[in-house]
Amino acid sequence: MSYSPIILFTYNRPHETQQTIESLKANSLAKDSILYIFSDAAKTDAQKGKVDEVRHVIDSVTGFKEVIVYKSGKNKGLAKSVIDGVTAVLEKHGSAIVLEDDLVTSPNFLSYMNQALDFYRNNPEIISISGCTFKVDIPDNYEYDVYFTHRMSSYGWGTWLDRWEKIDWEMKDYPAFKYNLLENLKFMKGGQDLPRMLSAYMKGKIHSWAVRFAYHQYKTNTYTVYPIESKVNNIGFDSKGTNTTRKKKYDVVDFRLSNNENFRFSENIFIDKKINKSFLKKYKIINRILANYIFR
Repeated sequence: MSYSPIILFTYNRPHETQQTIESLKANSLAKDSILYIFSDAAKTDAQKGKVDEVRHVIDSVTGFKEVIVYKSGKNKGLAKSVIDGVTAVLEKHGSAIVLEDDLVTSPNFLSYMNQALDFYRNNPEIISISGCTFKVDIPDNYEYDVYFTHRMSSYGWGTWLDRWEKIDWEMKDYPAFKYNLLENLKFMKGGQDLPRMLSAYMKGKIHSWAVRFAYHQYKTNTYTVYPIESKVNNIGFDSKGTNTTRKKKYDVVDFRLSNNENFRFSENIFIDKKINKSFLKKYKIINRILANYIFR
């Protein structure tokens, strides 16, 4: 079996980058996987020292089948770095597993991601695989190690070229969507916050590739596969993170370093009502407002 390559995007966090790499190396499939590392250049002179530290870390990475490092000569920003980097790797390999420099993975992360990417490769209903899950309510008689939602996750994820290449990153049809209340409500199947996030992106208030991916997911009515037990923990919610702040509401409370290497996937794509209700609860506008107030 050939394994999907891993893509790691780094910027100015050497300590977190080191933790991300070390946790990946602890995976049983690391030695059989190609690792691509993209290092963005400093945006300001003040950040150059940390970027240089990150580049010192990534220059000495071992433990993988092959390590390929790209160092940008100018600052591209996270969104452009992700879009360009993922596109290039997918065009070469057809599928990929994507991480940023603040994600610690469990030892079975690569096993789960590769099995899921292989299992759903030929199912166009699935647009992406998530390695992360927040705490959700699982029915007692639930048979599978995964569940499905209408919202992608950027915390350790994977996809395929034939799905990625169809995304319109320029959002050409946004003007028609903007004032269409019914379509905005449909977009909220992935969370009440999505229309507002997309509006913020269009106004230049945030620079997000993920909300554009989510918009494409809504338009295609496709699903993301999530694990019942998280394979990823985000350690980067601080002032250095791009588009992140220190918020307890995002903690992955049931992240487990599981050694299970075989997973039960469902060929039938369905939304479990109990799971979906608890999944969407985190994205209700009132809950997000309260979380911002309590944890600010």
